[in-house]
Amino acid sequence: MNVDDKLLKLLRMNEEELRESLLLPLLSRMGFKYVMVYHGPGERGKDIVCLDTNRLGKREYMAVVAKAKDLDGNVSSPESLQAVLNQIRQCFDTEYYDLFGMSRVTMDRVWVVTTRRIVPGAEATVFGTLEKSNLSKLVSFVDGSQLVGLVDEHYPAYWDARAEPIDVLRDQRDRLLVFIRGMLAALDGTTPDIEATLNEVMLSPAPPKIIAPPDRTLTRLRPYRVEIERVDPEHTHNFFSSETDSIKKAFIEAKELFWFSMTEAEELLEACESVIAIENPVEFVKEFETRLEKKHSFSRLPFEWISKATRAIGKLEDALREVEALRERLRQIGKLEWASGVVDSLNDLTREVEVFLRETDQEEFTLQWRIDTVEGRGKLRLLYGAGNGPDEDSFTTRHNRKIDSFIGNETREITSDDVMADVRFRIKERFNQLLAAHGLLDDD
Repeated sequence: MNVDDKLLKLLRMNEEELRESLLLPLLSRMGFKYVMVYHGPGERGKDIVCLDTNRLGKREYMAVVAKAKDLDGNVSSPESLQAVLNQIRQCFDTEYYDLFGMSRVTMDRVWVVTTRRIVPGAEATVFGTLEKSNLSKLVSFVDGSQLVGLVDEHYPAYWDARAEPIDVLRDQRDRLLVFIRGMLAALDGTTPDIEATLNEVMLSPAPPKIIAPPDRTLTRLRPYRVEIERVDPEHTHNFFSSETDSIKKAFIEAKELFWFSMTEAEELLEACESVIAIENPVEFVKEFETRLEKKHSFSRLPFEWISKATRAIGKLEDALREVEALRERLRQIGKLEWASGVVDSLNDLTREVEVFLRETDQEEFTLQWRIDTVEGRGKLRLLYGAGNGPDEDSFTTRHNRKIDSFIGNETREITSDDVMADVRFRIKERFNQLLAAHGLLDDD
């Protein structure tokens, strides 16, 4: 598997897959101990926690903030690092209960890991903010390319299971056997029955079935969690609107910002309860100033994240209304399946555009696009140069390598997102042409 294929595999991950399938085993193989997924309402910024020992034998605790999106340093952007900054601060500010040390501890380090890019300049923006609280030297950033390098070095079997060392496979087998014996014992199995069952599982092509009472459940030993990335099947499409390039993306962002508002409120309530419990009035005033006024700006409520979450939810509502109206009109003219295929093909083309931008040395370039129809579903193709001539299902987009950054008079390198924004605009034009031909174009 080459580097591009590895990057593509990372790009297709969601955050749950990043945490559970990659970072959990990777960190263990890197030598970190007691690696636990801590994602959920009680996480306080920590998606994963683990520990290491320094040269003096002292435990050092580390939190990992895991993301499956580009990280942008522009604080006014919806894809900014502002949310990550909030998580970093929570990692350091909020204690973690170490089950193995039986004590409350604070984090010594934080890693921010993303499967995608860290936009140039974004790290500097974050470090500039963190320097004010002397945290910059305790935070490390890992982008998709660096993550590939770490996996190559410590966990090559992730790309190819055949690369897993035999001693690691034996260790995994032994841990699984211990777990299965314990689980069968919990189901009231006797020792002879358990051993006989394990022999059948390992040696027989038809292993036995386990039938348990309906009230038997198996649950993971971890904090309560909420998973924000699950979307009901009706809305897993890739239709986009003028508000957002993906309903799913807007939905997850709205829930993420809404969650930050909840965690901030919960932290404030905990602080309030602690201060109210103080019986000494002098200490009460002192703790109020320190824990509520200075830290939470108590006199200047409402919270920052509440207004952000409200705007994000409003944006999602507008996007849903626009997309559902478009889908209904396309359904009326028998083009919904075709249009669904067109928008679904955009995800595969994003990576192709990224490779093209990395390889081309042209300051100005034109890309040729064509919508093919296969078994009733449309599929957008990138032809790069001139195609077979203009027709209603072909179009071109023209681009410059340097584009305005909207910050003073500066320019920046064009990205695949910039190119795909132009493509989505042209696709929307094509949809509008179809609707106009049937008298269904929304003039609004």
